[in-house]
Amino acid sequence: DNNLGLVSQQLFDGLVEFNLNTYKIEPALAESWTVSPDGKTYTFHLRDDVTFSNGDPFTADDVVFSVETLNAFIEQNSKEA
Repeated sequence: DNNLGLVSQQLFDGLVEFNLNTYKIEPALAESWTVSPDGKTYTFHLRDDVTFSNGDPFTADDVVFSVETLNAFIEQNSKEA
């Protein structure tokens, strides 16, 4: 639901962030990204200087896990609605 999105925005960094002053999408955990010509595939180039609070490196596997977890949550909640 919307509250979950608002809370997660305050707790977690994203691949990109929206700059409220310039109204532009800017890099965050991703240092850059490309979009395929058909607009269906986004390729994010992750920063290599990011670690979790325990010192573990931030990797593409972490992004995949987060996206798959979020998609599963959305799918489960859409079935309950």
